Amino acid sequence: MKFPDDPAGMVEKMFVEALNGRFTPEVSMRLSSKNALKFMKLQDPEEVKKSLNEIRTALSRFLQQGLPVDAMVDVVLEVMQVTSEGDDANGYKVSASSRRDEFDPIRGERKWAL
Repeated sequence: MKFPDDPAGMVEKMFVEALNGRFTPEVSMRLSSKNALKFMKLQDPEEVKKSLNEIRTALSRFLQQGLPVDAMVDVVLEVMQVTSEGDDANGYKVSASSRRDEFDPIRGERKWAL
């Protein structure tokens, strides 16, 4: 799977690694900046393990339902909206959220309508 070579693509890659069960501390370090690595070294190793176990638990729940990992990745990427703002000089902020349909309801004579 190819991702754009930009901040949003990197975040998408991280999600796919997590969903495939391959998001280990080593992968996290490979995707992290120098400043993030400094911060990560200050983290409690037990808290890091706890976070990774939560990801693995969520993954195993999907798998127990019979949903193949590839299908789960496709679904997550389809509903996930990743936006990026910023530049190289000032840094980037990347937000990931689930896509939601938007509606414009209006009040009709007696009820709401779209």
